[in-house]
Amino acid sequence: MSRFGLKARRAGSLAACSVGLLLAFSAAANAQQGGHGGPYQASAEPVAISPIPAADTAGSAVSGGDESAKVPDSRSLPASDRRFVVAGGQVFALNLALWALNYSLRGHATFRIGPETMWRNFGRAQWDVNRFGMNQFGHPYNGGLYYNAGRSNGYGLVPSAAFAFIGSYMWECCFEAEPTSINDLVNTSLGGVSFGETTHRLAALTYRPGAAGLEAFGRGALGFLLDPMGGVTRLFTGRTPAAGRSYLGAGSVPLRTTLRAGGMSSTVSGDPGPAGDRDGPVFDLDLAYGDPFARERAGPYDYFNSLVQVDFTSRTPLSRLSIDGVLFSRRMGRADGSRHVLGLNQRFELIRNDAFEYGGPSLTGGLTSEFPMPGGLDLRTFVGLDGIILGAVESEHIVSRSHDYGPGLGAIADVRVGRRSAELLRVGYSGRWIHVLDGTARSHFVQTFGARASAPILGPIAAGFDYVVYLRSSRFRDFEEVRRRQNEARVFLSYESR
Repeated sequence: MSRFGLKARRAGSLAACSVGLLLAFSAAANAQQGGHGGPYQASAEPVAISPIPAADTAGSAVSGGDESAKVPDSRSLPASDRRFVVAGGQVFALNLALWALNYSLRGHATFRIGPETMWRNFGRAQWDVNRFGMNQFGHPYNGGLYYNAGRSNGYGLVPSAAFAFIGSYMWECCFEAEPTSINDLVNTSLGGVSFGETTHRLAALTYRPGAAGLEAFGRGALGFLLDPMGGVTRLFTGRTPAAGRSYLGAGSVPLRTTLRAGGMSSTVSGDPGPAGDRDGPVFDLDLAYGDPFARERAGPYDYFNSLVQVDFTSRTPLSRLSIDGVLFSRRMGRADGSRHVLGLNQRFELIRNDAFEYGGPSLTGGLTSEFPMPGGLDLRTFVGLDGIILGAVESEHIVSRSHDYGPGLGAIADVRVGRRSAELLRVGYSGRWIHVLDGTARSHFVQTFGARASAPILGPIAAGFDYVVYLRSSRFRDFEEVRRRQNEARVFLSYESR
């Protein structure tokens, strides 16, 4: 998409995610019916957008009967329940509406399209010059809408991912006069799967057969907020997006949210760039869906974690976002009470602070282990490697865009000590190296290290303290190396909902 795109699209996307995720995700946990409390379970791997990953899954395993029959999956519905024309029409209508808004309100030459621009754009590609927020958030969020056009009309994960790619390519080649953007196709398609599948599953948990009156309205509004395309499908077809699946047995899907609110003080240092201190309120939401240990084998998004942080001390309110869903995993053998899960996850993440901006899709493979400890404690660990498909890191030496693009590699480690449903201590690290394909730098190396301690106060309420360090080292072809560091200290109160 051109940098002259409608600002309202970006602002609306940011608002929908930061507010929608913080409020709607939390409400989705309470919207479930018949959930069971149960033993404390670890997620298959931590969310590595920060060293303090999203909360581990808690709650029961699948309730009663054959667990594989009750946990929702990523398969398509039978052919009679799939609506290709409706799904394709929603993708086209979304692009047409976005183009009409851009053209009528902006009137820029980028949106003066015709058969000649469409023909010229086929087979042409470039790296675009949009701002970081649009490239790394706006496009993935929009990809989630394309994805859910397919998902809410009966298609599974893979066909819906094709809807995300087709919708993105349709926009790039046919609704803009500029050539197709390489980074937009990657972020919209892969990010669209992450955004789309998580919001689709959470929205499906809000619907309940037989609900009426105010309850039905509230559940429908919440589902629409989480999954707008699914809401449109429901309005036009009269069927819930989950029709024909087992999503409606919401109590069979463990879902846990942890909301933290507190104050943070941060210190920034490095050269070049200003140094200084920031203080202010910070809110974040951890969400964990599903139980990685409940099944011998898990399929796409049978469990996932997400993290949203709204930070009023940072350069932008939405300072962290991560969506981390399993693609497949296998439970390993047990010994001496320990449990292990080996898996491959899809991840999309965003980090924005004064040390660095980082974002992009990746694939993470690793081993999660759970070990019993004396005194009723348990130890959870994760070690893994992260393959960054296309990472974006900000650059001081701007030519046409504020950030560089390239693939990369990373490492993630996490150690957690807890007792039953309470996290007591967590230490984590993530490091990612990006080889720049397009931009002014040769490479970037971004690291995050953090530790958090918390203690229960009363029921689901706890108090805690965490400390996080963000580091960036950027090497350039024609300039001096840049090093930046941000230290954050926070005290918070947390509320856990299961």
